[in-house]
Amino acid sequence: NKNALTINYSKSNFILFFPTSNDECFISSNNLKIHINNNALARTNCTKFLGIYLDETLNYKHHVNCLIKKLNSVNGMLYNRRDYISKQCLKNLYFALVFSRLQYGILIYGFATASTLKPLLICCNKILRTLQFQNRFSNVKQLYVYYNTLSIFQLHKLHIGKFVFKSLNSDFLMPDVIREIFPLSNDNNRKNYDTRLSNTKYLYYSSQPGYFYSYAYLCCKEWNAIPTEIRTTNSLNNFLKLFKLQLFETWND
Repeated sequence: NKNALTINYSKSNFILFFPTSNDECFISSNNLKIHINNNALARTNCTKFLGIYLDETLNYKHHVNCLIKKLNSVNGMLYNRRDYISKQCLKNLYFALVFSRLQYGILIYGFATASTLKPLLICCNKILRTLQFQNRFSNVKQLYVYYNTLSIFQLHKLHIGKFVFKSLNSDFLMPDVIREIFPLSNDNNRKNYDTRLSNTKYLYYSSQPGYFYSYAYLCCKEWNAIPTEIRTTNSLNNFLKLFKLQLFETWND
């Protein structure tokens, strides 16, 4: 009220995450609804929040499908005009129209299953072939190497590494609530003596069962898979450079 803001009830809705069959039966039998100022909110199974489509099972299929649809339209536009555009300009267009969309929210939707992300990977491969005038039999890795970029799966790993590195090394870049979910092996609250993992920036897992289904666990798992000499670099730029090089070297077609 102080800011003179009002709710648009026709555009407001609610979502129930991971509803069970018992939940659905209870809601249906009791005709449960959410009201604000006597206005009923519609229930939806998918909603857009800050540019990311969230569905009730958090599988991100809808978000990935929307990305593919947008990128296919970009591919068609570029294919019809590529003969009139220089190679450098085509590369710039890839990063402006494709890479920027892939990068946004990848820390979230990148945890979707491989079967969900595979069509997006195929779509990106197709765009790179279009921009580089290659046929469908061309080597996929070389397409990405030529533009010095990574596939969707590797890009996700790189962003996880960047996210955790900033959380562990930059007090002013991440809020405390984020930094506290990544406990180091040499955390004084956990160990008061040196171990073989001290000074390796290895992250401990929580022993709670629910933790193994959490976002924090998946980040820790990816971070601990990064070689120690890369994890322990002092500079974010050096970390990204070394980690990206390592991802290229371990690329499997």
